[in-house]
Amino acid sequence: MQELESIAINLLSTGIGLLIPNLYNSIAGKEVVQNEQSNQFYGWLCLVAIPLIICQYISNQYIRAILTLIAGMAFSNALLGIVHSMAHKTGAAFSTGHIPHGCANAIYLPYVIQYNAKDTVAAERYAEIARRMGLEGRSRQALINSLCAKINEFNEKLNIPKTLKEFGINEDEFKEKVDRIAELAVGDACTGSNPREIDPANMAKLLTCTYYGTEVDF
Repeated sequence: MQELESIAINLLSTGIGLLIPNLYNSIAGKEVVQNEQSNQFYGWLCLVAIPLIICQYISNQYIRAILTLIAGMAFSNALLGIVHSMAHKTGAAFSTGHIPHGCANAIYLPYVIQYNAKDTVAAERYAEIARRMGLEGRSRQALINSLCAKINEFNEKLNIPKTLKEFGINEDEFKEKVDRIAELAVGDACTGSNPREIDPANMAKLLTCTYYGTEVDF
């Protein structure tokens, strides 16, 4: 897990200068100052959710505590997106078993990145995440591919299934329920802050990609 700890430390070195003034202001009862730089940092953390994924696997308790704090600040400042919308509406949707929220988020994240990356602004932010993680890629798309591959690598190390089918969701039940789940997911509160708009038809297609493990090409 040394690689995960190294990434965590790099994130801390990037964000600690942004966090200290706001921590002081919060404790002192003063207004918390937000700017474009801090909002981008919070957004990067939310998009990858690295602190929540790796903090329990880091040996240094101080780093774990700071990462947990950063994760909370990220969620409070940058809101969420359709990864959570999908996880909210599928967690208890199937008779073959409950999908824990964190596990569902981890499964959906690479697929949602592929979907959102069709938006140029979101694509550049994903590429910047990859750069800050030290991933390889000479083009924006190559960096995004490296980011998705790294998340899949983390999931594999943590024994997280790559697809809903691999998780054990019954195929017939998935097909029966996917359209309704898609409607509910689009109506979820988190959908409004997603960087790319989505409708029920595309949400159903995206969920289908997460079931079979197919590329998101729309």
